[in-house]
Amino acid sequence: MKYSILLLFSLVYTFAYSQSPKAIVVQNYYYPKSGNAEAVYQWRLHASDLRAKLGLPVGRVLKKYSGDCLFDVIWECNYPSIEAREADVKKLDESAEFAKVQEHMGTLIQKFERAIWEVDYTTASRDESQIRENRNASNVAIAAHDTSAIATYWLNDVFVLTSRNVQNIGREKNAVAFSDEFKTRQDLIYIRTPDRVEVSSPGTMASETGDWIGRWKDGDEEVRITGTYDAKWIKTDGRWLIRAEIYTALTCEGKRYCTAVFGK
Repeated sequence: MKYSILLLFSLVYTFAYSQSPKAIVVQNYYYPKSGNAEAVYQWRLHASDLRAKLGLPVGRVLKKYSGDCLFDVIWECNYPSIEAREADVKKLDESAEFAKVQEHMGTLIQKFERAIWEVDYTTASRDESQIRENRNASNVAIAAHDTSAIATYWLNDVFVLTSRNVQNIGREKNAVAFSDEFKTRQDLIYIRTPDRVEVSSPGTMASETGDWIGRWKDGDEEVRITGTYDAKWIKTDGRWLIRAEIYTALTCEGKRYCTAVFGK
């Protein structure tokens, strides 16, 4: 399939990035063949899961709710610079598994476009960038089912209120909770995608809000739950660590799990 690429910056801009890196946003537009909109959406989610396993930012996937545009699915991702994007693409090109995903996606769509946008600020603050990097690394650790690595981003007295309204207080208790889920939920993955990160004026606290997705297998049933989250970060000895997280579930798929937890 022939891909049409919409490059929304010139070579002059590219040169400028190399001199003074500027944040960018990449958007992929997927035009499904008739009847394939949901399949394209699900395969794009699968591609995001694979990105997490490769240690890359997962971005977020948007499914059309309404509108006259001909594309039904968008994937978008923030990068601190064009060089970061190029390094991302290089790692994807080296993945045989990701190549298979791209090949299959090509059978589901009639057209693909990409746009690259310059963000309206010169660059994110170093503090914001570190928080976003830490969140991505936490996603990667969850995808690898590495409980020890997940815990490195929590303060000792971290507080987590789960989507099931369970309160876990302390690094050890949260680590045990994750370990138990990895044992009982096949192919479990959680992806948290920051939408907004705000750092306090003194630079000692920060707020993060965003969307999250949880997916796993429960026997023959696929469970998928989505929602929003809020996190509070504290800067300790030059490192940003999570003090608290609150997760709210907004959608749920998987009859047994959703009925047991949400009564639907």
